Amino acid sequence: MEAPVMEAPELPADPDRSESHAAATKRGVAWSSVGRAAIQVVQFGSGLVLARLLSPTEFGVMASLGVVSSFAILLFEMGLSSVLVAKRQPTEADFATVFWVNAISGVLFFALLSAIGPLIGSFFHQPVISSLAPIVGLAFLVNLGVCQQAVLTRALRFKEIAVIETIAAVLNFGTVIVLAVLGVGVYSLAIGPVVGSAATSALLWWLVPWRPRHFISLSSWRSIWKYSGPLLGFNVVNYWSRNADNLMIGRVLGAGSLGFYNRGYNLMLLPVTQLAQVLGRVMFPVFTAMRDEPGRAGSAYRRVVRILNLVSVPILAGMAAVAPGLVPFLWGHQWLPTVPILIVLCLAGIPQSLATTVGWIYQSHEATGRQFWTGTTFAVFNVAAMAIGLHWGAVGVGTGLLISSWIGLLPVLDYATRLIGVRATRVLLDTLPTWVVGAVMFVCVRELPRVLGASAENGAVLALQVALGGCLYVGGVALLQRSALTEFWLAVRPRSSASGADA
Repeated sequence: MEAPVMEAPELPADPDRSESHAAATKRGVAWSSVGRAAIQVVQFGSGLVLARLLSPTEFGVMASLGVVSSFAILLFEMGLSSVLVAKRQPTEADFATVFWVNAISGVLFFALLSAIGPLIGSFFHQPVISSLAPIVGLAFLVNLGVCQQAVLTRALRFKEIAVIETIAAVLNFGTVIVLAVLGVGVYSLAIGPVVGSAATSALLWWLVPWRPRHFISLSSWRSIWKYSGPLLGFNVVNYWSRNADNLMIGRVLGAGSLGFYNRGYNLMLLPVTQLAQVLGRVMFPVFTAMRDEPGRAGSAYRRVVRILNLVSVPILAGMAAVAPGLVPFLWGHQWLPTVPILIVLCLAGIPQSLATTVGWIYQSHEATGRQFWTGTTFAVFNVAAMAIGLHWGAVGVGTGLLISSWIGLLPVLDYATRLIGVRATRVLLDTLPTWVVGAVMFVCVRELPRVLGASAENGAVLALQVALGGCLYVGGVALLQRSALTEFWLAVRPRSSASGADA
């Protein structure tokens, strides 16, 4: 990693016209992609190992606790890192206020999670949760790098962030595997994240020598809360709407069903949120600097969405098509009930991958109040759809999410893209050819085992399905939307510092 950062640098005033900033943006996307890919390799590989060391019920127990602990993490973060990036000129008082609010919140949330552990265990009929909760709560105490993370993000120094997060992921999942081998069981899933969180904070403090010189400033807090308050409200609503499926399945159908559902959901999330997070982490500070130029921001947004859609559609549609062979290949035959769940969730992930991008617009334009109210409206719709689907089990819940995600996509995009002068229908028309090719690929790949008269669980058949899907998708996109392939190539190809293309 490079030499430590001595201060919190400002972004250049006009990144879209600056050659150096354009190059920094591309490097940022590249390093974020590398870092996220490395983390996913570690997570995916450890998942394969842990699926054979731990039972579905143990995963379900941790997923049940995760519904509450992840919500506590959301409250704990409060959008504090985002406000330090979005602010045009954050002061030292702003940084110190964010640090101390974060540190005090860590103590409070550790105590709260420890106290309500027995209640969570009683709700899910899992007494072991009462002893797991305090261990999970330790991650709040050691999470102290929020300001240092903001410093690196404002400077577009994503190489350092990628290295830190990769190291932390290795320590996290390595700890889980070692403890699982030693017979610690479900407790290994709780201890690993604490190790990863502590490693992240330690590395950030070593790399960014910023230290708080003041305590909480009330004037700074009032300014920060105007941005982070509505963002926190949105995140709360969005969190519970996204985890309502876990609550319903865990409470009504039990830990076993939740384990199957959670395994499929996590696999679907790999290309959905992870790819969006890679782009969002970089595009958020870039759009922040471009917010006074809606036309240019709108053009950049459409270009990024086309690239995101080009990559996410074949992965999601492909996983849905090969699910009958993929699930037993990855995790063994004991996970076969995950197959129909994975199919509907992957198809729901296609519109969700686009919907996740609207947060870049709201937050970079300091429109978090608008984000809260629109998010609340669509959260109610999503929860209602999943509740109706619960009658048909975990697959029904996933189907409800599938239906609500597609129906709500247009209005979700429309409320946000108005801020950057782009019509949502234009964005959807940009992505339509890719969807058509993805649908054709899905049908052909899914029917291949039947045409061959072979089992979908045959490894050779699975390999043929993947090869067929890749050929069909690339050929179809080249025929219907060659410009998308060109944009993708221009985005990923090496570029000299003299090129100076727009970010």
